[in-house]
Amino acid sequence: MKSTCSIPFDITAPQAVWKAMVIDMPMTMAANSLRFAAQRLQAQADFLSSLTQCRSVTAAVDAQSTFAQAAVNDYTAGATKLMADAQQAVLRKAA
Repeated sequence: MKSTCSIPFDITAPQAVWKAMVIDMPMTMAANSLRFAAQRLQAQADFLSSLTQCRSVTAAVDAQSTFAQAAVNDYTAGATKLMADAQQAVLRKAA
């Protein structure tokens, strides 16, 4: 008896989506997270170094304020970029 079972769609499509979700997206997120962490650690080192140049409490507070605002901006931009890159990693493979 001959089998009449046929697959009417591309069987590799679900595999591509699975690979995108399980491998590509986490790898993209990990790479971007490590890159972001390195940038933030460098910014923190630069900030600590800049404190040695402060000659008053006011200058130190200003440096801290600038550093804190830059950190908030970086974290906001970093989170947005991380989510966009993860989405692209999935959509690129699923398409």
